[in-house]
Formats: sequence, structure tokens, C-alpha cells
Amino acid sequence: METLLDAFFKTSGAYLEGLIAVINGAISAVNALIDILNDILDVLEFFGIDLNFEMPNVPYVELKGFSNLIENRVGMLVLDNDYIEVPKNILINSDGKLMNGNETYLSAEYLYDNFHYFQTFVGGQNQYLLKSFDKINFTFDDFQKVLNNNRIFAANGDEAILLSLKYNPIEETATGTFKVKTIYLTNLKETKLIPDGK
Repeated sequence: METLLDAFFKTSGAYLEGLIAVINGAISAVNALIDILNDILDVLEFFGIDLNFEMPNVPYVELKGFSNLIENRVGMLVLDNDYIEVPKNILINSDGKLMNGNETYLSAEYLYDNFHYFQTFVGGQNQYLLKSFDKINFTFDDFQKVLNNNRIFAANGDEAILLSLKYNPIEETATGTFKVKTIYLTNLKETKLIPDGK
């Protein structure tokens, strides 16, 4: 896309710059005429005829670097190629340029420390024991209880989270898996590996 736009800007930019040169030539002629009229008004004022009027000059049209817009990439996102398969997160200002802080607020360390730290296994958090059951007695009333709430109680009374369930209403049995919160590793230490983009 950038290559196509670059070719468009270079081609149309050359035409526009030529057109603006012609327009600015016409503006020069108009400004020369305005200068003559202002000189006549000054002469009339010298002879006592003060019209209290002066014509302003017409400003010139400016177009800087239209054909080089694509080459000016300050503040643009740098990519290895023009196609991305995975969506990218970036912070931008209201003018569409990259915001300061992308390296901080979108870094893996910042995102982990502020949004994912509670998922760690260290300290017994998020340690679960996966269990399965096969063809246990399971009525339609039981099915309705877990239909919108997957929190269940294991046989020993521990709260568990139902992960999968295959219910057979004819036999009134169920097969599935669940997880029970269990601390089984206490010697874990957390080590952060911070990527540097290399």
C-alpha cells in the first residue's frame, strides 16, 4: 500500500507543484497590480484625498514536500514487512503519531505486573489438580445446576471447577473432568525474562 501511495504522491505531486507554480505566478501579477493601486492611493492621499483604504497582497500558495510524504517516517511504526498476521497494539496521539510510553505501557513486564501477576503458580496460587470421572450417577436436576455455574464440590467436599461434562440423560450418567485447587509445589521461584526485541 505504501509503495502505491508513494507512486501516486510522486506523480500527482509533480502535477500539483506545477499547477501551484502557475497559480503563484498569477498571484505575483495580481500583487503587482495591487501595489500599483496602493501607490495611486498614496498619491491621492498626498494631494489631500484620503480614502483611508489600502489593499492587502494576496498570499502565495505553499505546498512543501507533497511528493516526499512517504519518505518522512519520523514517529511511524517500524515493521519488518508490510503484512502482519497478528494484530499489534500501539498507543497513538490524537494527531496519529506514536505516543511516548509504548515501550513502557505495552511491555511484557508492565502487562504482567499490572494484569497477569495473579495467574502465577508461585506461592500456591493457581495450582490445581486435574481429575476425571466416568459414568457417575447424574440426574437432570444435577445437569440444570451445572448448566450456568461450573463450580461444583468434589466427593471430599472441596470446591472444584468443572472443565468438561458429557451427560447421558437416558442412563442418567455423566463423564467429565474437573480441577481442584491443591498446593503441590511450594519451592517455586518466579524469574522474569524480559524480552529486548532482539
